[in-house]
Amino acid sequence: MRILVAALIAFSSVVFAGGADEATSTPSVVAKMVQGLADSKIDELTSKTYTYEGQEYSYHLKIIDYLGTVQRDGHRYTIGAAKFIRSSAKGSQYPPARGHGFVLVFDDAYRIVTHGRMDYGDYHMTGDVLKSAETTIADFGTTDLATRHHGWLLDSAFMPYPFADKISDADWESGGFRKKP
Repeated sequence: MRILVAALIAFSSVVFAGGADEATSTPSVVAKMVQGLADSKIDELTSKTYTYEGQEYSYHLKIIDYLGTVQRDGHRYTIGAAKFIRSSAKGSQYPPARGHGFVLVFDDAYRIVTHGRMDYGDYHMTGDVLKSAETTIADFGTTDLATRHHGWLLDSAFMPYPFADKISDADWESGGFRKKP
C-alpha cells in the first residue's frame, strides 16, 4: 500500500513542458495573459492612471512575452514575462523610469498563481526550466524542499511556489512535511 501511495505522489508531481515555439491549442495566449493581468487586481500588475503632486502619470504594460507552458499536478500553467513602465508626468520633458519586469505564472484559466519581480530580459523555456541565456532562473519541475517552501529567488526576492505540493510555513517550522503518510 505504501508503495502505491508513493507511486501516486511521484506521478502527480510529473512535469511536462512546452516552449513558446510549440503548437498551442490557445493561439490567443498573449491576449489571455493581458486580460489575466487586468483581472488580477494586483497593483503592480495592473495598468492605471493616477495623479501625484498635481501631475498626471500612467503605469502601463509595455511588453508581455509568452514563454511556454508547464504541465504539473494535472494542470497546465502558462509562463510569461512582462514589463511595466511608469510614465513621465504628462507634458514633462524628462524621460520615464526604466520600468519594472516580472516573471508570471498563470493557471489554465489565465489567473495569476504566482509572480516575481525581476528585470525584464530575454527569457526562454528549456523544458520546464526558465532561463536567460544559459543561466537558470527557475526550475518549475523541482521538488526540492526549500523551493517548495520558499519559492524561487528572483533578483533579491522570492517568487512564491504555486503548486499543490507547496510546504506551508507551519509544516516547515514543525517538520510536518517530513512525516510519512
